[in-house]
Amino acid sequence: MKKSFFFLSLSLFAFNVIAQPNQVQNTNNALRAGELDKAKKAIDLAAENESTRNLNKMWYYRGKTYLAIYDNKKEYKDLDPDAAQKAVVSFINCLKGDKENIYKDEVTGLLIVSAVRLYNTGIDNFHKGAFEKATQNLTTIFDVFPFDKDKTLTRSNITPESLNYDLYSVAMDARDLPKAKEYLQKLIDTKYKSPKIYIDMSKIYLSEKDTTKALHYIEMGRSLFDDDSKLINAELTLYIQQGKTDILLEKISKAIESAP
Repeated sequence: MKKSFFFLSLSLFAFNVIAQPNQVQNTNNALRAGELDKAKKAIDLAAENESTRNLNKMWYYRGKTYLAIYDNKKEYKDLDPDAAQKAVVSFINCLKGDKENIYKDEVTGLLIVSAVRLYNTGIDNFHKGAFEKATQNLTTIFDVFPFDKDKTLTRSNITPESLNYDLYSVAMDARDLPKAKEYLQKLIDTKYKSPKIYIDMSKIYLSEKDTTKALHYIEMGRSLFDDDSKLINAELTLYIQQGKTDILLEKISKAIESAP
């Protein structure tokens, strides 16, 4: 009896080892047939199984499956709301393990397409108020830039700087001021061309009762955007609040002299 049970267990184990790699082929067959629900089921099983979870071929088909799900939202809109996120992660993992460059050319193109889809998903989540999801989506795109040798994302107006701006906007709306400061500082360090980032950084420090730093960032902004009315008003307000009317009058006098 024990011997029979042993052979039965061994047979089941062998069947499982053989069957799981077939899930990758099942995914391919389902994709060809346009049966994305079946493709998702098969590739999810392959991604969970120890014998296939790290195969480049698995990551390749996983990425293709989730990209197809995203692109067929009318028919499969409820199949997976994180399809773009999973597609990008899958293609990145495929390229990282592709030492012989078997998938490089095709997957690089698919990765860039998926990254644009993920960016749109992140902005949609931002507008919906799903701030945590939006942050996850947008942050993941940073991992795509090393593979974008042709700067295709840049031509689509997706850059590290624009992502930092979007992430700061998400953090501000989410009232996550420490994160907002982090992204704002990155923008300031790269001299991102927007007076608003200096005003918002100043507002954050004002909320922390640090008027010295609040004024510092306004003055920094003024040195770059000397004719921006919002920065001028913010500077005037801070000088008045600090009782520095003498400095304020001096600045106004110099401004009149230079531009009567």
